[in-house]
Amino acid sequence: MKRDWPGWRWVALAALGIALIAVGLRFASQMVGSRLKTELEQGLRDRFGSATVGSVQISLFPRVHATAKDVVVEQSGVRFDRADVSAGWFGLLSTPRRVGRVTLEGLRVDVDRGREKRSHGSVGKEWVIDEIIADGTQLRIIPKVKGKSPLEFDIYKLTLNSAGPGRAMKYRAELRNAKPPGVIHATGTFGPLITDDFGETPLTGEYTFRDADLGVFKGISGTLASTGKFEGVLGRIVADGTTDVPNFIVQSGGNPVHLKVQYHSVIDGTNGETLLEPVRAHFLKSDVECKGGIVETEGVKGKTVDLNCRVDKGRLEDMMVLATKTKEPMTGAIRFNTKLVIPPGDVEVMRKMRLDGKFDVDNARFGMAGVQSKVNELSGRASGNPEAGATKDVVSDLGGRFKMGGGVIGLQPVQFSVPGAFIQLSGTYDVPTEGLDFRGTARTNAKVSEMTTGVKSFFLKAVDPFFKKQGAGAVIPLRITGTRGKPSFGLK
Repeated sequence: MKRDWPGWRWVALAALGIALIAVGLRFASQMVGSRLKTELEQGLRDRFGSATVGSVQISLFPRVHATAKDVVVEQSGVRFDRADVSAGWFGLLSTPRRVGRVTLEGLRVDVDRGREKRSHGSVGKEWVIDEIIADGTQLRIIPKVKGKSPLEFDIYKLTLNSAGPGRAMKYRAELRNAKPPGVIHATGTFGPLITDDFGETPLTGEYTFRDADLGVFKGISGTLASTGKFEGVLGRIVADGTTDVPNFIVQSGGNPVHLKVQYHSVIDGTNGETLLEPVRAHFLKSDVECKGGIVETEGVKGKTVDLNCRVDKGRLEDMMVLATKTKEPMTGAIRFNTKLVIPPGDVEVMRKMRLDGKFDVDNARFGMAGVQSKVNELSGRASGNPEAGATKDVVSDLGGRFKMGGGVIGLQPVQFSVPGAFIQLSGTYDVPTEGLDFRGTARTNAKVSEMTTGVKSFFLKAVDPFFKKQGAGAVIPLRITGTRGKPSFGLK
């Protein structure tokens, strides 16, 4: 007679079977993990050169999940602390092999532009990765020029799609910008990967940068927004874009203006510099064009803005509204070109900015009625018509060379002409305090005695010969002090 097994025996048998399966899976995982570690190292060597993998752990069900730690690809400058790989069995058995997702932690990439290129031979087995997540990636482009600081990019969030040999990957990235603070959002394509020289890997994209506070730079303020496109290779990126600051303020002026900028730039990994070719800025009725770059100066920590700027059809009143607190600025058409240097450092922009150039102003009029009346009077007296000069507005032409450092503009010399007089002055103008200190001469058409009427005119005839020089009616030494709002005129 057949006897049924007791229920506990079936339970024990099932438990034994589960234990054997668990042991088998663990043994298989260890075997596969060891094999995968070897295959991963070999694949990295085939693809990138020398490579080491610290450890690999793997689980097989329900999906294949692997964790690799301390991976270093020395020749290509790539290393990461941890990689979590998730794949389905069907993808692993297909050709090419397909992985669903790879999550990288602590990814650091050094693109050394001075490193010797090396060919790594065959690429081995093909793998396609549907998605790579590499938040917190650090990218450094090390210049070919020795002694130059690397270009560093901290990529806050990074997602790559469809990674594989010969493929251009799509990416989404967010970069934290230190100054001005904010997050840059970028999308585009990266690849196909050039394994023997990462710097030659193609890159394209578009970016947006919003609500950046310019107040972190001493001496200016405003809220910046920027958009643009870029392309090239990782070691040399060409970018075109626009920035918009509707409330740009220079502290010394305190008057908000709407600043718009268009730029064409090259981020050059061979020398670690950013070239600006050109930058075109527009505010009020004036346009400024600059060319140059953001460069590194030997012995100076940080980057220096070094530009050549020019204005062909600008307005003097725009420049004064931007840089001074005047409510009644001088007006006129201005042309100038200058060398502009802004070194690094936590110093007010107006104080650390350096200028060296020349300017011309046509048809200048002084905004403050008191100053313009003095100019009118000067013109009338210098023309030998002292009574008419105070009632007739005259325009002036100015021009000369200038230098600026520490917030002080030095004019060496400036030429100033009105009908009947030509004035040449040298001296300084302190932008923050608006202080004036100029000395020079005034050449007039009229003699000294002709600059006044009545008894004064009669007695001054005796001194006419002392001031009459070089064919002029008179050459008079001048000194201008005080402030821009309250100038003081006298003989030096």
